[in-house]
Amino acid sequence: MSEEARLRVRKVAEILGVDLVSLDLDLLSLDQVKGNSPSRCYHCKRAMYELFLKWAKEEGAVVLDGTNFSDLAEDRPGLRALEELNVLSPLKVVKLTKDEIRRLSRHFRLSFWNQPSGTCLATRFHKGISLENSILRKVEEAEAYIKLLGFKVVRVRVDQPDLCRVELGKDEIKRALDPSIYEGIVRELKRIGFSRVSLDLEGYGNLNFQLVLLLTCFKNFSL
Repeated sequence: MSEEARLRVRKVAEILGVDLVSLDLDLLSLDQVKGNSPSRCYHCKRAMYELFLKWAKEEGAVVLDGTNFSDLAEDRPGLRALEELNVLSPLKVVKLTKDEIRRLSRHFRLSFWNQPSGTCLATRFHKGISLENSILRKVEEAEAYIKLLGFKVVRVRVDQPDLCRVELGKDEIKRALDPSIYEGIVRELKRIGFSRVSLDLEGYGNLNFQLVLLLTCFKNFSL
């Protein structure tokens, strides 16, 4: 989990007035997770919820999951682990979509109603690239820097261990083509440890990753 995600969870717990319990689990000790196999999400989710359920049994608590109805349209291998463990997902059961959840959150004046969706850092890596704490932290640091520039939707994808591809919201790509922006991104991400930096011109949310233009070639590019 990234530090940004930890801070967000703490803030939500504070707003809702609930206790926050942190449980330790070294997911990279699992070969299926560290090896980043196609079934990584399933093994990761299963290990986490087995730990949650063990804690809940000891504390006399109930474990609920935040999967919503919109998630069913996406490729989420981890959902199978939840079903196998009989974990209840109330938002899915009542068929609440992401947009409906945002509207309800806004109605009840929850400050995080329009929080951009976030995903596990492991999803940034091409299948088969071994997951190490060091490279996960590189991705976390790279995304944090780009967000500091004001970009809201940011994914730094790793297709090869030393090559990263930046995905932004479609409405934010044009701003990234400004030399004062992309030159800083290239410089900072190379400082972090990536040897090549590219920008996905189709933006976040596309499955076709073939249209890629190197940021380092943008100096002669004009809109």
